[in-house]
Order: sequence, then C-alpha cells, then structure tokens
Amino acid sequence: MSNKILITGGAGYIGIELTKYLLKKKYKIIVLDRFFFNNVENYIKHPNLKVIKDDTRKIKNKYFRGIDIVIDLVALAIAPHGSKFYDEMTMSINFKSRLQNAKLAKKNGVKRYIFPSSCSVYGFQKVKICHEESKLNPKSTYSISKVRCEKKILPLGTNNFCVTALRLPTVFGLSNKMRFDIIVNGMTFDALTMGKINLLRNGKQRRPFLHIKDACRAFDYFINFDVSKINKQIINIGDEKNNIYLLNLVKLIFKIIGKKNKINWYGLKDDRSYFVSFKKMRKLSFKCKYDLEYGITELKKAYKKGKLFKSPETISINWFDELIKWEKIINNVKMYNGVLKIK
Repeated sequence: MSNKILITGGAGYIGIELTKYLLKKKYKIIVLDRFFFNNVENYIKHPNLKVIKDDTRKIKNKYFRGIDIVIDLVALAIAPHGSKFYDEMTMSINFKSRLQNAKLAKKNGVKRYIFPSSCSVYGFQKVKICHEESKLNPKSTYSISKVRCEKKILPLGTNNFCVTALRLPTVFGLSNKMRFDIIVNGMTFDALTMGKINLLRNGKQRRPFLHIKDACRAFDYFINFDVSKINKQIINIGDEKNNIYLLNLVKLIFKIIGKKNKINWYGLKDDRSYFVSFKKMRKLSFKCKYDLEYGITELKKAYKKGKLFKSPETISINWFDELIKWEKIINNVKMYNGVLKIK
C-alpha cells in the first residue's frame, strides 16, 4: 500500500510541481492550500489526489489522521524590508503554523515530517563556502522564520517521528504556478522581453540556485530515506556548479538567449552573499541533475512557444497587495452580505 502524503502549500510554485511528481510515483496525496492565487478551479485532477481549501493557521486535527508523511511547504514569499504587516504574516504562516503542523503531525501518528528551510539563513558570509554547521546570519524576516523552524521543529523528532529540514537555495524553472519574483526566472524573463536585466549593485554577490525538478526529486528521495540517518537533520540541497556570482549569472542568461549584455544597475550593495556546500547531501547518495544552463534554456524555449508570460499572480507580494486593496474596497461597499447581489 502506498504512503499517504499531506502537502501543505501544494498549489504554490514548488507545491504544484511536487504534487504532480509524487502522483506519478503512485503516492496518495492530500493537498491543503488556501489558494490565494485563485487557481483552485484549474488545479490538478487525479484519482489519487484530494484537495482541501483551508488555511494552515486554522488547520484541523483531523487532517493529519491516517497520514504517513507531511511535506510542509506552506510559506509567504520574502516580504518587503521594513513592512510590519508582512513581517507579522511571515512569522504567522512560515513559522507558527509550521510548528503547529509538526506538533499535530506527531500527535496523530505521522511517521515523517519534512519541511523546506532555506540557504538564505546564511545571509552574508565572508567564508569561502557554507555548510550545515556554519554560523547563520539571516538578513530578512523570511530567513529568520526558517531559522526558528529549524530550532523549534527539529527537536520534535523521535524514534517514531522523523523530522528533516532541507535547506533549499533559490529555486528556478518552469511551474504550472509560475513565479517571476525569484532571481533566475525574473532575470531571464526581463532579458527575453525587454533586452535588459536589473541588477543590484555590485554584481559580486554570491548565490546558490536549485532547479525545481531537483527540489521535487529531493523531497521524494528523503521521504524514503533511512530515518536513522536523517532524523533531526538539516541537509543542504543543490550542486556547487549552481553557485554563481550574480554578474556572471546575468552574463550567462544573455549568452543563452543570444542578446548583448544590458544591465540596469540599481540600489546599494546587497547584504546577502554566500556559496553553499552540498557535500553532506552527496554522502547520502543524492545528486542533482539540472544546472543553470538547462533551466535558462528551458525558460527561453517556453517563451518562444508562447507559454511563458507574466500576470499579476506571478509576483507574489504584488498579488497580496492587490488582494488586500480589493478586500478593503469590497468591505466598504458590501451590504447585506453582498455587493450587487444581496441576501
């Protein structure tokens, strides 16, 4: 009998691709998502998939009954600096709801709980390369929320409850729930459509990247791995060949799409810069398959076929701002539980 997996945030950028990947592996999947991006009607249909529209901050105990594995993807994207509102929402969704999910999973007999942390927890580093034991230096509320998850959730692991954190670099590549507010996707789209790329000064900032297909492969691999070796463990997921200076990334994008370099410099020097080691992951016999050239070429081909386009939903924070704006307008206009149609 195949394992039953609960995926929170299963309609998001990674979640929708992971769900499709695991369905092909014959798992029984339950997706719980708020569907902020209004894609519930067009979501995946499959006999082994059950979809629950709900908010993880109000998650019910019953959702964890009969579940073997929880993959807790629910998260709010990196918020604007200095936004008290988004800082509060980030901690509420990315940390508090995840901690609650982990506790409920353990209480209800779930065997494995796996969650994505982030390589952004390394922040700014002068060392040549970071590993799982490196000193952390989170620079955003998003990365701070990831550190808190690691510190509070990993200790919940027991012989009967395996807890694992996968530290993911910035993910890139095609998804049925596309995002252009992440570096490789956004830069490639701008180069394709405008012939230029916006780059934060001075271009010497170092970053690791991970293709979305490898992210899906990693979750699948580690939910089946020997629990004695990964319980209460943090594992960086990626490949050193996808560590790159952002200026070199820009040059690579222009080279692949066949256009001359045109950079629009902006802002002050970036406060995030780090390369990451994936030695621990390889010792556990997992290897990534997809590099930056593959992902950029993939995006280019999709664009040429007319399958790659921006919409309001592809920039997460902008979309949330729109929802909040219209929530206020509707609440001001609504009367008798309706706008034009009333009850």
